[in-house]
Amino acid sequence: GLVPLSKTSPEKDILARYEYLQQFKKESREFGSMKQASEALAIRVALENLARNAGYPDPVRLTWAMETKQIQNILSKETEIILDDITVSLVINKEGKADLMIAKGDKELKAIPPKYKKDKAVLELTNYRKTMREQWTRSRKGLEESMIRGDEFLYAEMQNLFEHPIISKHLEKLVFISNDDKIGFYIDGNLVTALGVVISLNGKQTFRILHCYDVHNNSVWTDYQTYCFDNKLKQPFKQVFRELYVPTPDELKEKN
Repeated sequence: GLVPLSKTSPEKDILARYEYLQQFKKESREFGSMKQASEALAIRVALENLARNAGYPDPVRLTWAMETKQIQNILSKETEIILDDITVSLVINKEGKADLMIAKGDKELKAIPPKYKKDKAVLELTNYRKTMREQWTRSRKGLEESMIRGDEFLYAEMQNLFEHPIISKHLEKLVFISNDDKIGFYIDGNLVTALGVVISLNGKQTFRILHCYDVHNNSVWTDYQTYCFDNKLKQPFKQVFRELYVPTPDELKEKN
């Protein structure tokens, strides 16, 4: 992260380093807990250094910028190929997961015919799918960590993230709280409560992913749990159905 960036293509250099660190993080899961802990620390420091080196205020901003850049690079390339009478397309489903759609004429096939599996273009699309699925998993985990840390997002950052074809599928199922304590789902630049009330925003607010403690504090837990249940909304991680332990008066007294 501290090595000077390439002067000819700094953005490409930053993305390559970010992807290397994410791959390093993924591979570290194969080792024991002590090695994982030391490598997690090394990755955290490396990301902090890379963010500083690249001009981002913190690793969170670096992460979302690189995730966006990664998907833009993939989608700027050819995502549909035709081999004889077979069409192979890279698609993103309603959950945000990437997949390959194979068709022969008007008939959808369950798998790529053996004849084309080793084709260079097919292998490239398969690698893109793998990268995008890893991003789907990584961004879900990253958003949960952001909720726990209480990371704040600017209005412009929220707008950009909702344009991301994968991350937006996670975000649209989450509840947010603004710095002026407005709560709701982020829809078309507004917050919409579980009861359907639209709260207009002026673009100057910052936002956090609502923590279950915020739901408890604002007495809206039942509203959002009911909404999720009635609309069969499956959140990317436990948010409104997250367990919360509130200390009893006696426990608080004992601590004091």
